[in-house]
Amino acid sequence: MYLDEMADNLIAKNLELEDQIAAMKAERCSLLWVDADKWLPHGAHEVLATDLEGRFLACWHSEIGQWLDMDDEPFDSTITHWMELPELPEA
Repeated sequence: MYLDEMADNLIAKNLELEDQIAAMKAERCSLLWVDADKWLPHGAHEVLATDLEGRFLACWHSEIGQWLDMDDEPFDSTITHWMELPELPEA
């Protein structure tokens, strides 16, 4: 009985660790630069963007098909890549 309980605990812990690994892999993938010629953000939300000269917050508005800065002004340069912003840390 004791060995069965230990085995069940190890299996449960293994499943928990596999879930944590999958979440970490998903988070790592969400922090990769995306080529703006191949894929654009869905809807309208803030992302980190670059024109290969600098990095800045930007917002892609799919309704109007345009990159906007944080003042809702169109960018003067061409956005080449973007990435999702990471989640805020837990307090």
